Amino acid sequence: MDNQETEPMDLQDGAAAIAGLMDNAEEVEDQSSEEAEPQETEQVEESEELDTEPKYKVKVNGEERLVALPDLIKGHMMHEDYTRKTTELAKEKQTLEQKIRTEASQAYMQQLQDMNARLVAVISQDQQIDWADLAKNDPAMYVQKMHEAQQRQQAQQDLQQRLKLEADRNLAETLTRENTKLLERRPEWSDPKKREEDFAAMRGYLAKDYGFSDNEINSLTDSRQMDIVWKATQYDKLQASKPQVTKKVEKLPVRTERPGVGSDGGNKRSAKDRLYRTGSVDDAAKALREMMG
Repeated sequence: MDNQETEPMDLQDGAAAIAGLMDNAEEVEDQSSEEAEPQETEQVEESEELDTEPKYKVKVNGEERLVALPDLIKGHMMHEDYTRKTTELAKEKQTLEQKIRTEASQAYMQQLQDMNARLVAVISQDQQIDWADLAKNDPAMYVQKMHEAQQRQQAQQDLQQRLKLEADRNLAETLTRENTKLLERRPEWSDPKKREEDFAAMRGYLAKDYGFSDNEINSLTDSRQMDIVWKATQYDKLQASKPQVTKKVEKLPVRTERPGVGSDGGNKRSAKDRLYRTGSVDDAAKALREMMG
């Protein structure tokens, strides 16, 4: 190729050339900006589409908030899980506290019973003293021993009262606890009328069929025992109703037939047999009627 020589430019031509190059650069930048604008528009449209998802008002710590359905479901599930775990922990805590109270009460009752046993043993020794002889021969010792014996008797009376109060308190707690368990097994007994009717049926069942006394029936406090008694009452009630059904079936009329006339087939055969034996016209007519129907 032939080398083309460029003509020298003066200052004015150089300035014009530089200006042209700058204009071309701005056009390229403008084109790049125009090409980028659709992407930004698409991102805005996607954001707007996400924002169009329905929101629901919820109140959190007394403050209303707008929450999308997925977040609402997730929050509800978390709340249910939290409630379940909280309930389980509360039951475990209640069971543990009840166990501690029961063990402490049993230990306290054991201490009272041990003290009462020792007092009974000492009071039994006091009763072996010949108080009349002691008063006659040693009045001073008589006064001292009598005072000590009276103190021991008073201590035993106080101890017996404390034992009774503790037993009554334990019984009240047991009845409350077992009643709660019983209602969990038989929710229908939360209705006082239904409870009274069913309890009366159970009392009658235990007293009439098994000879339980009122004291024995009243001593039933375990919810499991009560549930078993109720099931036994209902089972025996169901069993007692079955003979009545059998009797009704037995009273249905029973069809009786004369010998030799039990069925149509039997009648036909007997008529033919008579015809073969006698050969009479009358028997032939009867056999024909039986055969024709």
